[in-house]
This record gives sequence, structure tokens and C-alpha cells, in this order.
Amino acid sequence: NHSSSESTITGTAADAPQFGVVFDIDGVLLRGHSEVARSADALSLLTSTSSCSTAAAGSAGIEPTTAASAEQAAASRSSDQHSHASNWAVPLLFVSNASGYTEEKKARLLRSHFGEKVGDDQVVLASSPLQQVSSLREKRLLLVAHRIDEANTVAHKYGWQNVVHLEDFYREHSYLWPLGDGDGQQQRQEQKKLADEPSSAFPTSTAVHKIEAVVIIHCPTTGWGEAIQVVSDVLQSDGTLGCWVDEQCIPLYVTNYDLVYTTEYSKPRFTTGAFIRCLEMLHSSLTARKLQIQRFGKPFASTYQYAENVLSEQLRAGWGEHAGPLRRIYAIGDNPLSDIKGANERGDPWRSILVRTGCHTDEQNDKLFPADHFCEDAYAAVRYILEQEAVLSRCSTLAQD
Repeated sequence: NHSSSESTITGTAADAPQFGVVFDIDGVLLRGHSEVARSADALSLLTSTSSCSTAAAGSAGIEPTTAASAEQAAASRSSDQHSHASNWAVPLLFVSNASGYTEEKKARLLRSHFGEKVGDDQVVLASSPLQQVSSLREKRLLLVAHRIDEANTVAHKYGWQNVVHLEDFYREHSYLWPLGDGDGQQQRQEQKKLADEPSSAFPTSTAVHKIEAVVIIHCPTTGWGEAIQVVSDVLQSDGTLGCWVDEQCIPLYVTNYDLVYTTEYSKPRFTTGAFIRCLEMLHSSLTARKLQIQRFGKPFASTYQYAENVLSEQLRAGWGEHAGPLRRIYAIGDNPLSDIKGANERGDPWRSILVRTGCHTDEQNDKLFPADHFCEDAYAAVRYILEQEAVLSRCSTLAQD
């Protein structure tokens, strides 16, 4: 569960902010390891120390916290929660479709660019809602990820107690992909064994190693060919290789269905969603059955519900247990297929804002998934939000900009 980030602005429930802000990260605030122009300025407008944030707080009758209440807030935080040198004037999240590592790692990256005001608990990744899928904590999971060490950290944090990594599973069953670069002699012996024995004697895992669910949190480090082959084999079985079934009975959980994402390169790069689409197409072509997938991340409802819950926690922590609900949540993103589509489909209280600093570079709003508002970048998006919330007119800094 998320714990609320430290707040340096407090007030009563009646004085609480009426809106929250959700930033995508890649393509909105960062491109690879470089900051998007004016992104730091955009965040500064929403900090508790900015003149515009003061105007926003003042319009709601919110008073700065006293030293005593700040100490109480610090004491109430969990011991592993990153301490903030400053905080935000409204509930705020960074919601990314990235996955394969922890929320804390992404928060550290944001802090390296934008300062200590970013809290660990303000980051939501595509995999974050999986923490609430209690059935995964006891099942034996085949985990597909980019790096085993980071995947282990995620598994430990999420409470997954019985995980086998794709790479380890493949090494144990290298005959599943004869074109691989493993031990050639061992593979030839296994291939001869397969040729000499009936299909019913296909090598199988022991019952103790039966896979009960497949979880994909990132593109695999192995080649996509063997990864797709192994995952498809598992999904065609009852969890034990060689025990084939007519209908899929092994649940498949995937995070980050984005086809591409933005880096420093001029064109977007393929990401986890591309791998998943390849798996879907090949599995369907092979079995004539549609792959049953439980998807997490944007644009799917589970991520927006999770984000709403975390924003509500922030609101209650800063303005009292009876504060809220938020009347508007502004989602700033660069990808119409995920950021904008997801916010639009979620509906009230979400408002979508499309910027052209990432996947979307056209000079007009997207035609297939148009946002509620379209603008140049994150800074322009925050200005628009402050205008909508009648904050801009009270902010001398922006009024003169």
C-alpha cells in the first residue's frame, strides 16, 4: 500500500483543493535521461513555495503548516519513506507505463532531475496495481522481465513468494528453443531423446515446478523468439510442460501495453507492448484461440482506479480524513493511445491534456483519440490547468509571463 507523501500545506476538509494533477514521465518530463524543455518550470508552478501555488492554496483558505504540524507529519511517515525537502500545493502523481523496476527507482530518477520534492509514493508504474492482486503472492509465477536483479526487488516488494525467471526456466528447458545458443551437445541429446520417444513422453517439469501464472513486467533479456516460444508453451499447458490443454487455464498478467515510447532518438522505440503483441499474434496463429490477458498500465481502468486511490490518500493526509473527493484530475500525456485514451475512457473526474513533446508531435490534436485540451508542453499544460482553476488571475508571476 502507498503511504501518503509529506505535505507542507495543510488545511481543513472544507478548504481542500478541488483538483489533482497526473504527469506522464517519458515524453512529457523526460526524453531518455534528458529533461524536456520547461518541464522543471512546469513542476515549479505546483510546488508549495511557488507564488501560483500560494494563490491556489490561498483561494481555498489553506494556511501553511506550522513547525509543530510538520514534525507530526514527519513522525507519522513510515521509516522507509523518502523525506521531502518540499512538497506540492495539490495532490500530484507521476504515472508511467514503465515497469520492470520499483517505484522508488523511478522516483530517484525524477529527484535527480527535479529535486527532492518528488516522493517515492508519488510514482505509479504500470505494474503498481499488481500489488493488490493477492492471488499472485502464493502462486508459482513465470516472470518475464528485463533484469533479474531488479525483477527480484519488484517481486519482494509486491509479496510474490514463488517466482521463476524466464531465463532460468529456459536454461532448465533449453530444448524448447532448438535454435538457441545454449549447450549444443546437451540440446542434441535432448533432441535425439524427443525423436526416439513418443510425444506423450515429452520432457516435463515436476509437479513442484508447475507454473500457475505468467507475469510480464518488461521485455525479456533473452531473444524475443525463445521468450515467445517458452511463454506460449506454458500457456498451452496446465502449467506442466507436456500436459497440454484445449483451453487456456494459466492466467497471463501483462504491464505496459504501449507499442512505443520516447527516448532521445528522433523516432519512438518499441517497448513491452510490441513484445506482447507479437506473443498474441503468434500464439493465436498457432492455436486458433485468442490469448486471454489481464492488462495493467495505461489506458486500462485498473491503473486509473489505483491512481485515484493514491491521490485520495494524499488529499486526506494533507487536508483531513473527510476531504474530497477531487472534482477534477488533469492527466498530462504525450501518447494518445495510452495517456489520452485511458483518461477519456475513465471519464469524470479525469481531464486529458495532450502535449507534443513525445510520441505525438503533430501540430494539432490527435484525430483518433483527441484530448480535452492540446498544447505545446508540460509548462503550457500547467498554465492551462491554473487558468481552468481560476488560479492564474491571482498569480502575478504568470500574469506577466
